[in-house]
Amino acid sequence: MKLKPSCLKGMENMYGISKVEKFIDEKDTLSIEDTSGRVKIDKSSSNININEFVSGIPIAFKGKLNDKGGFMVNDYLYYQPHNLTNNKNLDTPMDIEACNTNQNQNLILFISNLKIGAPQEEENGLSPTARAMLVDFIQNNNNLNKKLVEISKRIKRVVFVGDSVYVNEKIEELEKGSFIKAKEYKDEFSKIVLNYTLFDKYLKNISSYTHIDLMNSIEGNDGVYFPQNPNGQFLFLENMTGINAKTLNLVPNPYIFDIYSNKTKSKKNFLGTSGENINSIMQYTDINEPILAMEKTIQWGHLAPLAPDTVRIYPYSQVDPLLLDKYPDVYFISGKNDLNKKEIEIKTHQKNASKKTILLVELPDFSLTFKGILFNVDDNSINEINFSQKLSFDKN
Repeated sequence: MKLKPSCLKGMENMYGISKVEKFIDEKDTLSIEDTSGRVKIDKSSSNININEFVSGIPIAFKGKLNDKGGFMVNDYLYYQPHNLTNNKNLDTPMDIEACNTNQNQNLILFISNLKIGAPQEEENGLSPTARAMLVDFIQNNNNLNKKLVEISKRIKRVVFVGDSVYVNEKIEELEKGSFIKAKEYKDEFSKIVLNYTLFDKYLKNISSYTHIDLMNSIEGNDGVYFPQNPNGQFLFLENMTGINAKTLNLVPNPYIFDIYSNKTKSKKNFLGTSGENINSIMQYTDINEPILAMEKTIQWGHLAPLAPDTVRIYPYSQVDPLLLDKYPDVYFISGKNDLNKKEIEIKTHQKNASKKTILLVELPDFSLTFKGILFNVDDNSINEINFSQKLSFDKN
């Protein structure tokens, strides 16, 4: 790819040249490769858009070679999970049933990109207010109206996704810079430590009232790889004692969990990431909406086919941990804007297999919209809750 990043282009960006958001070009080509070799696809004679594909997709093409050695595609078939009952590639799903057996608790509260310590907070002061309202809501404080009190009582757990703590994106550049930038790096690092301390105290106000699943994010963290291990306990010393140690659950990214619905008497499988895999796909395709990139990862049967080229990943020799071997019921990511959702159907290739319905959810960015979402485990309904000025509940 002509526009694919390189070390030299990285230096250009460092010295003031505008950053490229998309790395696709009209001269790009697409090739298929297996153990026998590689052949270039003739995009003029194939009924496909090559800019909707990325490298690393497990796929089978049907077609024939032309006179010039190019491959003309007539049809193609994506990989599909072969085992619909287990997921052995990623970590074993956490079963939430034992944590909350109250039949009235059927809501999950998702909060994306809390970003404690973000610079814009000093300008408008709204983010701290919104976060305080979030605590009031979870604690079921007296200033809530009757409707919000009833909703709060139904919360089964809170899932924090994405950048819960603000990390300056230039921290990696400063760390690798010269001694001239050493003081600036030290100052930025001190801010990150302070932000985590504030976040630890903030979580203590919530974990005393309900269960928390805290995901992590690799964006802005140098040397962190995908799939990402849970946050270290040393970051949350306030929560590692007493009852809080049992209610704060530090989870990996991607994160898989099962929640039992008392109404349907069945489990729902959730799969979520902090969005790094989706952001990477959008940079290397002409896909401009995260929800469409999410749909592609389900169709491809792979969460991040571009890894390790554009998404840093641990080297695995025996198994690809990002290859899906089970379709989730709900697939969510940390979003960058407002709430976006889409329901899709996947038809399996197995005999007598029915279609699988999957709900895709791009979570609203709390640091920008001051909104979270409430997911009803019993009926899959999603409702936004706004913490901006006065608590409000928007039913979709």
